[in-house]
Amino acid sequence: MDSEKDDTSACRPNTFIIGAMKSGTSSLHRYLDSHPSVGMSRFKEPAYFLGPTKPSDAPALSDRYRNDLGEYLALFEGMQEKPIRGESTTDYSKLPRFPGVPERIRDFEPAARIIYLLRDPAERTISHYWWAVQHERETRDLLTAVGEEPFYTEVSDYARQLRAYLAVFPKRQLYVETTERLESHPEQALCDLWTWLGLDPDVASLDAANRFNVTPSSVTQTRSALLQDLRHSRVGAVLTRTIPGPLRALGRHLTERTVERAAATTADARDYLRGIQRPQVETLSKILGRQFDEWTSVHAA
Repeated sequence: MDSEKDDTSACRPNTFIIGAMKSGTSSLHRYLDSHPSVGMSRFKEPAYFLGPTKPSDAPALSDRYRNDLGEYLALFEGMQEKPIRGESTTDYSKLPRFPGVPERIRDFEPAARIIYLLRDPAERTISHYWWAVQHERETRDLLTAVGEEPFYTEVSDYARQLRAYLAVFPKRQLYVETTERLESHPEQALCDLWTWLGLDPDVASLDAANRFNVTPSSVTQTRSALLQDLRHSRVGAVLTRTIPGPLRALGRHLTERTVERAAATTADARDYLRGIQRPQVETLSKILGRQFDEWTSVHAA
């Protein structure tokens, strides 16, 4: 990966929200961007540090940034006066699916600030499943899916993900916050984060009541795998902008269905996940020297 500094180096990012997926990173991205000394990338999830795409990879909107350093750096043009320039890509904390990310970030910016937003791992895993139902053709029921697909629980093994970063970055360059604290005490949580970033916490504006990308009580599932791939590709993005609204609505009606979230199934999944994730949280607590009592799904009897 070409990471040599060039004449655009003044606009290179130095701060990275690495995840976790479905933990509120979209909201945190916007909260950070509200500070006058912070510039966050115009496109969330550019995924540059995953490395270039392979021919077998499904086309994605992030490909232009992932495959081209110039396109990636263009996301930060005009931010020379911002001491903090950042981006958010939740795939950066998805071992073992995407290895080598901490090393690539270190090679690009040894002084990088790494922000890791964590959510009750059971709730995150369940939300991840519903995201996959909507976006990745997941058709298994919740309990079967989380039992058969390790990826759901791997992303929630925060200790494993964090160790990879601690292997290449000093602990002082990593900041860990929880979704629950960001939601219950947003002003204090962001004040602490801005202070850690070396910023004045008194000059930022904040609308913490406005949350983004929240999982709804029901999700829409595309019936066709081919249509699903098209919908989330660059071609799909162009078609969305060019096809008239009434035709798009008709197409959605014919190709999509609504899937409701079942409370009983969710409770069964929490019970199953608790046995896997409680030991992982204990390991995380030892690494960070803090408890996560706010994660009630994990600590329930």
